[in-house]
Amino acid sequence: MKRKIAILSNVNLDFLKRLLRADFDVLEAEGYGNELGQMMDEESSYNAFAPEVTFLVLDLMELIKHDLSAGSEQVARWFAALEGCLRDGREYFVSDAWLYGPELAVLHDAGCKRSLEAQWQDALDALCGRFPNVHRLPYQALVEQMGQEAFFSRKMWYLGRILHSGEAQKRLAELIRRMAALCAGKTYPSGEAPKKVLLLDLDNTLWGGLAGEADIKPLELGEDHAGLAYKDLQRVLAQMQRQGVLLGIVSKNNEADAMEILEHHPHCVLRPECFAAYRINWEPKHENIRQIAEELNLGLDAFVFWDDNPAERRLVKELLP
Repeated sequence: MKRKIAILSNVNLDFLKRLLRADFDVLEAEGYGNELGQMMDEESSYNAFAPEVTFLVLDLMELIKHDLSAGSEQVARWFAALEGCLRDGREYFVSDAWLYGPELAVLHDAGCKRSLEAQWQDALDALCGRFPNVHRLPYQALVEQMGQEAFFSRKMWYLGRILHSGEAQKRLAELIRRMAALCAGKTYPSGEAPKKVLLLDLDNTLWGGLAGEADIKPLELGEDHAGLAYKDLQRVLAQMQRQGVLLGIVSKNNEADAMEILEHHPHCVLRPECFAAYRINWEPKHENIRQIAEELNLGLDAFVFWDDNPAERRLVKELLP
């Protein structure tokens, strides 16, 4: 049975909703621009539908009605109204802010945009802090990744009040799928379990080169060139670990050589305590993965395996599908 979600917005997101209908039962809302009215009205199709998860994807410029001078009051009123709409037993994702509009091209006060975005973010952070069922939808990060000109479509806006490009709506759909899956630890729409553990190879994965051969060829792990790429990868993984992803090691090495690097290399971001489990030996990797799954008491469908060797990846995929 598909999960019930609602996409509420003050701009046209019909294409986004169509993209999501393969995975979810999506609310057929009454147009756009009355997101809070639908939530407040006990007789609305929104409340009759009773979505498990509601995604509020808001355009900040439309919300403040293009009135930059009075925008802060509009933001405060909107969040106060939203707070009155929240219900226990439902989950909510609210997009963070990106102010976009043609008048910004001639705006002398560049700080005005930053100030309005910051006020939205502060109000959203405060709401998330007070209500454990309210979460941030990282909309701003998508704009930054794609670039403002690729994310928004002025042409489509004038044709049909469709603010986002087709590619942007595809990215938003993928983001919503991920957030819905992670929400409260529920499963993906397909029934697949959410991923919880990332199992990592070491040589030429967490660092360049081979552990135990540093006297022959120094490891690539540092502040320059390829070494910096490996260090940045470790920084990303460390942030994932801080956010709740369990990290593990499955690597064919002499354990003493690998632990020497993990414990003492000056540029190693990930230290032994970052890993929930590890198998550093010469046994088949699929057997080591089974052992870690038993140790952590998790099903194999909760694991992701990351290795630079295509033969190892292929073998694990065949033996642990």
